[in-house]
Amino acid sequence: MYSVRLASLSPRLQAVPVLWLKHEGEHLERGEPLYIVDSQKGAIEVRSEVEGTIERLLVPEGAEANAGQEIALIRLA
Repeated sequence: MYSVRLASLSPRLQAVPVLWLKHEGEHLERGEPLYIVDSQKGAIEVRSEVEGTIERLLVPEGAEANAGQEIALIRLA
């Protein structure tokens, strides 16, 4: 199981809203967009580092999460 952690976009950024582009049970290719975070410079799309199936989203859509926080689990292909 692969643990997805919220990308650290800035050392001063504490929490950002998460918008999921994929849902639990969906297959995901490496490099495919996984979620969007909102920053002071606008929305930033974050891509998956692995291929697999989204097992569980740990942070609800629209919720805030801290940089480095575990936000999803992916079952590796």
